[in-house]
Amino acid sequence: MHIDMNSFFATCEQQAQPHLRGKPIGVSGDPRSRTIVSAASIEAKKFGVKTGMAIYEARKLCPDIQFIRCDPDKYWNISQRLVALYQSYTEAIEVFSIDECFIDITNLRRDGVNPVSTGIKIAQEIKQRIRKEIGAYISCSIGIAPNKLMAKLGSEMKKPDGLTIIYPNNTQPPETTEDAFSVTEALNRSELQDMCGIGRRTYKKLLLLNIQSFKDLHACSKLFLQTHFGKHQGTTLHAMARGIGSTHIGHIDDKTPPKSMGHAITLNKDTSDLLYCKAVILKLSLRVSKRMRNKKMQGRTVNLYIRFHDFSGAGGRVTINKKTNNGHTISYLAQDLLCEHTFAGKETLRKSIRLLSVTVSNLSPEDNQISLLETEENKTKAHTAMHEINKKFGDNTIEPLSTINLEDMPPDVNGFSKRNE
Repeated sequence: MHIDMNSFFATCEQQAQPHLRGKPIGVSGDPRSRTIVSAASIEAKKFGVKTGMAIYEARKLCPDIQFIRCDPDKYWNISQRLVALYQSYTEAIEVFSIDECFIDITNLRRDGVNPVSTGIKIAQEIKQRIRKEIGAYISCSIGIAPNKLMAKLGSEMKKPDGLTIIYPNNTQPPETTEDAFSVTEALNRSELQDMCGIGRRTYKKLLLLNIQSFKDLHACSKLFLQTHFGKHQGTTLHAMARGIGSTHIGHIDDKTPPKSMGHAITLNKDTSDLLYCKAVILKLSLRVSKRMRNKKMQGRTVNLYIRFHDFSGAGGRVTINKKTNNGHTISYLAQDLLCEHTFAGKETLRKSIRLLSVTVSNLSPEDNQISLLETEENKTKAHTAMHEINKKFGDNTIEPLSTINLEDMPPDVNGFSKRNE
């Protein structure tokens, strides 16, 4: 079973603030700054407002939209209450994101009823309990299927407040009044980009190969897909076209370490100032470093993403031999990527930049191995000292000179961790 909350941040705000109910709202950063829509209410989505859209675009589509400042603590608290509700059924729960969970219902049988029928009853109960115990304005869409891939696709098929069952091919459909489709029927009803794992770049490449549907994808041989997408992704796409996916769901107490940590910032104004962008990257790198150190993690791959003034994007990654959580090391690598991917001149950029994002991936637990190079050891000691001072006396007590005048950098609240690639 995959449970996906509908317009989660927005409905949390509508639940907490009754005067917002039934109205188009968007959750965002400071509405006075150049920020984006983090979540749109069901009412706003009817006008075409989407997550990730710039505020001015959302206002064009929906002039009456109200923007509410993001409140992460509120959403985290409600998310924890939802997980506790799911735990009353089983501990076989995998938290996929703040508003999504997978639940293994294979062994949940009631009075000898088969798992699918039991799952349907549990899904209906969960929906009722969420409204009663969490809030009447908070709803979810649920997919029940033979594996995680298809369960997630099922939860996407009917929104808001949907319940979709996807059953294996060549088996009898379950007796239910809910929407039910075989694996092949579900795939044929879906767009390629509806599938978790087919992102924007992969979708564009599929279209270039004249693969426009799951039927087209199913007709491709594994060798063809591996040739064009590489062995791993080609094999995955071949399995997706047949509705084959993982069935492994861990235990709620299993602490899966994050696979990446990052920070992003939309600048108050577009800039072509290379030195300014480098200073922003240093600030972002230090924030990523702080969170990595707090979690006692280090990483080997640094990723930079750039969004330009025309909303086009560029980015790249670099992998080093020795893992690190040193903010300056992360920054040097990200700054090199900036110069490499923006056709940078000595002081200015050919294209002005709107957004910058720094992410460290390939994470593993921290080790305390000392470098044999004296200069590298000194840098590590200095960075550790700065981290401890800021930890004790507050952020920005001590910081690099080049970042002091970055007045448009918001407080340290917009970091992200990814546990599922």
